[in-house]
Amino acid sequence: MTRQDFGNDRTVMFSEGAELTLDRVFDAPRERVWEAITSPLYIPQWWGPANTTARVDLMDVRPGGKWRWIAVMHPSDPGTPFMGTYREVEKPALLVRTLEFDTEEMKGVPPFVETTTLDEVDGKTQVFNITRFPAEEILQGALESGVTKAALDSYDRLADLLARMA
Repeated sequence: MTRQDFGNDRTVMFSEGAELTLDRVFDAPRERVWEAITSPLYIPQWWGPANTTARVDLMDVRPGGKWRWIAVMHPSDPGTPFMGTYREVEKPALLVRTLEFDTEEMKGVPPFVETTTLDEVDGKTQVFNITRFPAEEILQGALESGVTKAALDSYDRLADLLARMA
């Protein structure tokens, strides 16, 4: 279980074993951050790598509710679909959901489990996210495919969106 660090001066990001951890403090109140990460109106404005868009096909934020988003890299790209189920929803502090690639080549891969906590820190919000992959090899494949850049870009885009929501 070797730790690999991928963060930058804004976001702590590392992998260890089959887990990928992100930790960042956003300059926004917790309710605003919660709204940005749980509203289908805002997901397309921050989720995914820079210069991409996201489409929300389904987003039922409640325990047992389903979600499906599509990451689109360029206009002629049909996109990469992601989906899952919300396991726990405790507004505005905790979101636990499964995450799967809704693609033929990823069929049969068990879902990842993503746990996001939001804590108030002096009027700001610390977002702590752990994604548990089904196996260390699957996490390594995700790291090689660019998940670190996508995650760091998403958090930068989220910070920009939160500033515009103020």
